[in-house]
Amino acid sequence: MPPGFQSMLQNFVIGTELIYSFVIIACCLIIYFSTKELYNLTKYQGIKYFRQAFLFFAVAFFFRSFIKFIVILFNSNTLFDIAPKFFAIITMLLFMYFSSIAIFYLFYSVIWKKYNKKWVVYALHILALIVSGASMVSNNIL
Repeated sequence: MPPGFQSMLQNFVIGTELIYSFVIIACCLIIYFSTKELYNLTKYQGIKYFRQAFLFFAVAFFFRSFIKFIVILFNSNTLFDIAPKFFAIITMLLFMYFSSIAIFYLFYSVIWKKYNKKWVVYALHILALIVSGASMVSNNIL
């Protein structure tokens, strides 16, 4: 490889990852803020959960881009190679939790009339925690 090619490739990957993450986060936030007026006018609960799903997607992609950026910056294979184990586990759990709850909220925005109970939302959060924890354990990260 020519000299400097590795750093040029690394800069390209970092730039591409940042642009990709920015576009995804921006699209999720645009959906979240664009549907605010619609929800305020109708107070339809399905729109509320739909909006919150995209807010959770934006937060999840923020954590994903943070993880990717640190891994690429330190030229490592995983976050666990460079970060303290506690920090890496918490960051990965947050990413997986927000991704899971976003998917569950998207699903719940469609079926909320059928299961319109207060405990269902709490159950979805608990289920997202269980899914993210099980995902961490099954990948032998702990």
